[in-house]
Amino acid sequence: MMDTLEEDIKQARFKAFNLLKFRLRSEKELRQRLAEKGFSDTVLDRLMEDLKAKGFLDDAKLARLMAAQKVAFKPVGRRLMLAQLKAKGIDASLAQNAIETETAGQDEAAVVRELARKKFSSMKGLEPAAAERRLIGFLARRGFPASVVYRVARELIKEGIE
Repeated sequence: MMDTLEEDIKQARFKAFNLLKFRLRSEKELRQRLAEKGFSDTVLDRLMEDLKAKGFLDDAKLARLMAAQKVAFKPVGRRLMLAQLKAKGIDASLAQNAIETETAGQDEAAVVRELARKKFSSMKGLEPAAAERRLIGFLARRGFPASVVYRVARELIKEGIE
């Protein structure tokens, strides 16, 4: 006969795999979701240890994957990327390492310029001041440094007028 702690761990493992089959999660996220389902800290500690040992839970790997996805599909600034990773419960140092790895050799100004050109093409009918304001807002919300955003926006507006 199985004792209740082992049974609780077994149930928590089942719930954890149900959550992990949809998407990878950080340890903090998974722990929080399972705690909401009523599992004790003792059960969660043992389960997290087991999942990490077996490779099902790896915050460093999750941080690298999320950073790579942002770089490839929906570019954002390093500051916003760090905030998004931390919001997922990933430790700041792991998140910073992942961002540095994935953005190594990447020219942030070139990324901003490419995004700005795409966005600017949809603003052809606007007055230059309005287009510049919208472009700056768009790029700033993506978490790029203000100095780069303002410089690129002004360059594009100047090119568009000439």
